[in-house]
Amino acid sequence: MKIVVCVKVVPVSDSIITIAPEKTAIDLVNIKFDLNPYDEFAIEAAVQLKEKNGGEVIAISLGPERDNISLKRVLALGADRMIHLVTADKALSDPLATAKALATEIKPLSPDLIFCGKLSIDTGNGLVGPLVARLLEYPFLTGICELQVGTDQLTAAKDTEEGRIIYESSLPCLLTTEKGLNKPRYPSLKDIMLSRKKEIITKNVNLTEKASEIIQLLEPAPRPAGTILGQSVDAVPELIRRLREEAKVL
Repeated sequence: MKIVVCVKVVPVSDSIITIAPEKTAIDLVNIKFDLNPYDEFAIEAAVQLKEKNGGEVIAISLGPERDNISLKRVLALGADRMIHLVTADKALSDPLATAKALATEIKPLSPDLIFCGKLSIDTGNGLVGPLVARLLEYPFLTGICELQVGTDQLTAAKDTEEGRIIYESSLPCLLTTEKGLNKPRYPSLKDIMLSRKKEIITKNVNLTEKASEIIQLLEPAPRPAGTILGQSVDAVPELIRRLREEAKVL
């Protein structure tokens, strides 16, 4: 079984984000980067399937040259080889252009399965995985939390507001992974040493067919200071009045 995993390097979740002077990107000074957390569930799912059924796990990432250091961890986590499509930060703001670049690289590989995280924590649009599937004409399921893969079909579950829904799909298929699908492993020292012998292919790409671009980034409006109405039940009438007349939630 040939499995492709799309991964992305993003600012770590506790980063202090500030807007760059040109107001079209974030300021990258003092920002630390790591693998997108949702992509770690995708990597683990792919590696578990390889361990069970044999085959190959190929990781693909689109991003700037600096991502190369973080991407080495994907190999330590069990991917057999890595393809790094190098492009500039600003190009990554358009999900369609990103998906086209990934789909172009994936198509000649003819994988049985493609895994993506359900979204990346920097842009949060959750569009790249479904767009890749559409471009490749693969069926896809998003945000899966349970998975069973057979010879030529799979069964996956997704949690929704209405409850858990079970889906079946033929292969090949693209899946995006939700937190809880599995527990990502920590690479051992042996895994890290072995990963140094694995192949990383670097290709420069230029994302020219962008459907959208960032015009301006703005800081969120500051929250107004809180108001203390009192410290006893005497404050309840005033609280109710403000909820009814000002907040209009009653």
